[in-house]
Amino acid sequence: MKTKILLSAIATIALLMPSTAMASNHKHRHEARPKARIEHRMHVAHRPAIGTRFSHRPAKGKLIIVNRERMWTANGVLYRMIPTRRGTVYVVAGYLR
Repeated sequence: MKTKILLSAIATIALLMPSTAMASNHKHRHEARPKARIEHRMHVAHRPAIGTRFSHRPAKGKLIIVNRERMWTANGVLYRMIPTRRGTVYVVAGYLR
């Protein structure tokens, strides 16, 4: 019984394979190319409150290390970088002079 089920599964897979193999060998296939990373810009007219979360990296900033922690600075605001499954979240941690 197990042998018949296994053989029928293999036969089904074998029937589906030639069409997949022919499609993958097509000469004029268009490959999906990854899009270039677009740097997200954030424009804030006022000083954000400490603890405010942003999903985009603030514009015209730079990466610095503070107490062995990677942080991002932009426009006198210090952001803590928190990695998540969906990307990095930027949380306002403080202000620079």
